[in-house]
Amino acid sequence: LKEFLDNYSTCMRHFLSAMDADRYRAELPVWECLPFEARCAFCKKRAATALEKRHDNDYVPLCEACRIKFQQRRGETRRELGEQLLRDADIMQMLKEYNLHPAEAFKGGLNEMVPDSNEREQKKQIAFIYGDGSNFGQITKNLNSLALSLQWTRRAELVNRAAIALALSRAMHEALQDDRVELQRMPFRVELQRMPFEVLVIGGDDFSLFTWSRIALRFCQQFVELTDLEYTKGDIQKCIVRETPICYGVGCLITDEKAPAQRVVEFTEANLLKFAKRGVKAYKRGGIAFLYTTNADQIPGNYQDHLRRNYHKEARLGKGQAAQAPVYLTMQPLTACELNAFLECARRLKDDMGSLQRLAEPFVRQPIEAALLHFVYQQARAERSDDRKEFFERLNHLQASDGNNTRVNLFPIQQLQRITVDKDQSDSAYFAPILDLLEIAKSLR
Repeated sequence: LKEFLDNYSTCMRHFLSAMDADRYRAELPVWECLPFEARCAFCKKRAATALEKRHDNDYVPLCEACRIKFQQRRGETRRELGEQLLRDADIMQMLKEYNLHPAEAFKGGLNEMVPDSNEREQKKQIAFIYGDGSNFGQITKNLNSLALSLQWTRRAELVNRAAIALALSRAMHEALQDDRVELQRMPFRVELQRMPFEVLVIGGDDFSLFTWSRIALRFCQQFVELTDLEYTKGDIQKCIVRETPICYGVGCLITDEKAPAQRVVEFTEANLLKFAKRGVKAYKRGGIAFLYTTNADQIPGNYQDHLRRNYHKEARLGKGQAAQAPVYLTMQPLTACELNAFLECARRLKDDMGSLQRLAEPFVRQPIEAALLHFVYQQARAERSDDRKEFFERLNHLQASDGNNTRVNLFPIQQLQRITVDKDQSDSAYFAPILDLLEIAKSLR
């Protein structure tokens, strides 16, 4: 103990190195489920040892590990986590405003997370969001006392919780404010059945939660913006990790409420979070990756193959030339500033979804040259109509940095200095990110 307190930094480095070495030598446990044993309904791997009653009064077979997790996630725990976030953001009055009793505000399944609009065929879209800090451990390794380590750990945990609470508050305010505006022209009323989010885990530098799809991407943008601001460095030379970024990668999967929760969670953690962290490394700030699907069948089995097939096109560099250049239909992973620009543009175009869909379709189904020609032709036609002209004016408000401190219009195509779905290096490449805009606009419906 004396050596640990006197030489904290050295002891921690030895300890973390030993942990890393042990992790690489670890063997996966062997799970055996005999033919006459029921398999766990949650993990689908271990043999079930007990029946647990769900909120819909059905019984499900669970193994011991999943039974403990299930009990911890029951109503009382979910309510406490949810209410704590509302208190942290100072918005407990929302419960009274939307006629939600505190005991009922966090009860129910994922489908009840979507406000009831009394539409005849309402599509219920929910989102799973997984965030994880990058390089937080590097600070711990370089601290030279136990007191500083405890202080840093506590600070990271409080910042994480506060940023989640504020981001949820702002995202819900925007989404519900938009609903109030839409109520003036809709024949039905939107009512909250419960609070539109459910927290699964909030750790020291990670978190996971389900939300209503309309607040998901705004939450991601706000969370990353807040944490980037909190961990912005002053004098690099005085920082113990120098230029290493301290920020978050956030993955977000939007799908319907019937998608298997296990598949949704595993896909987001294994693919979208990993993709977002590529942006952290390249941009030295928080990164966000998302995927919009209408149902579980559209969640890809191979995400890298999905990116290459759907977001990577080839275009000829000039008439009669054989040389081709790649064109990418996504700018992901996005920074908080970039996602904010896309969200603002999508909000302005939300009532023109049909026009946006028709404009984006050739980029998916046709050669890129034909898609660009279609875009330019439609833009020229729009000059004769005030409504159509306004649509393209809104579209052209979306700009980005070209890597040379100059802001340029993104549409229909632009050459930018950033990473792609194929490369981690920030090389110059062509981008036509209309699919990003379309998916974001769909998530706001």
